Amino acid sequence: PYDGNRPTPSLRDDENFALVPLKATQRLAEGESIASGYADHLMDTLTRSSVIEPTGSFIFSFAGQGGRMLRELDKRHDDAADRRAGSDRSGGGYYITSIDDVKRAKEKADSLGYNYEVLAVSWMQGESQANGEINRWDPPLEKDMFIETYKEDLINLKEDYNTDIQNITGQSKRVNLFSSQTQAYLPGLAQLQAANEDSEIHMVSPTYFLPSAVNNTYIYVNDL
Repeated sequence: PYDGNRPTPSLRDDENFALVPLKATQRLAEGESIASGYADHLMDTLTRSSVIEPTGSFIFSFAGQGGRMLRELDKRHDDAADRRAGSDRSGGGYYITSIDDVKRAKEKADSLGYNYEVLAVSWMQGESQANGEINRWDPPLEKDMFIETYKEDLINLKEDYNTDIQNITGQSKRVNLFSSQTQAYLPGLAQLQAANEDSEIHMVSPTYFLPSAVNNTYIYVNDL
């Protein structure tokens, strides 16, 4: 959430929240967005397996920001707003924005006569904590302590999402968390342990063994 209401997402203008088709476009050297890739893959997989009809609809909402730590993105800490983070301190409000998105989607679905449930939360994070940092001001934790702390924070995040989402939608279905394991070694281990210990956390799409795409770009060739 980059607008002026990050800490107070409920104050966002209602007219700016609308359900629109998710269409991938190429902007300069950027490739496909995470949302587009997730939506296309999920719809194709579920329709091929006849889990849903091709006319079914999904809503994807992303309320994070690149380069942030878990405790800057969760509900219980909001370290993004802590002044000790110095020049890296952001406006925060990421978790409450994601919950406000659920509220608005539920209201929109109700107004259209649609059923609405949240199936899962996707989690792609970890590289900013590659050296064992738990926040931006304390020294890094040693390996075992970091893994235990990060794992507990991730499980708590999943539990908070379940509580808050179920209170909004009224669904009995539990919300699972799908974690995409990134290059960072220590957070990746913590994510894997969380998935091993909690049946509602799933490790998907590991990328740690792949070369970094940070310097990747499109090469444009003029037609002759």
